[in-house]
Amino acid sequence: MRSPADYSGFHIEDHHTAEDTIAIVFEALMTAKGERDRAIAIIKLLVEERTRI
Repeated sequence: MRSPADYSGFHIEDHHTAEDTIAIVFEALMTAKGERDRAIAIIKLLVEERTRI
């Protein structure tokens, strides 16, 4: 089983520009989307298995 996503690297600090901040937030959102997509895939698999039984 995969470990949960690591969000510890998504820190916005004083020296970051607005563009840096957008890039950091976007990367964190894409990571969250990947986690969501994996969770949905697992749920679909479990539902399919359940309906086969």
